[in-house]
Amino acid sequence: MTIMEFVFVEGDEQGSPRFFVPALALERCEVLREEHGDNVDIIPNGNGWEILCMGRETVADVREFLASTC
Repeated sequence: MTIMEFVFVEGDEQGSPRFFVPALALERCEVLREEHGDNVDIIPNGNGWEILCMGRETVADVREFLASTC
């Protein structure tokens, strides 16, 4: 599975890293929401999902999780 990371900039210089994951990986990614609560949001995007991360520790955890899981 290919996972893409990009930065979403909304309005000003405030941006939150987002990860695009294929639809098949959703079940595995639900763990992130359970572990990080409000710091992780999973939203539908075309044929997959975007994981929006807030906070440096959360972003690092999500990167590590996706690298080892997907």
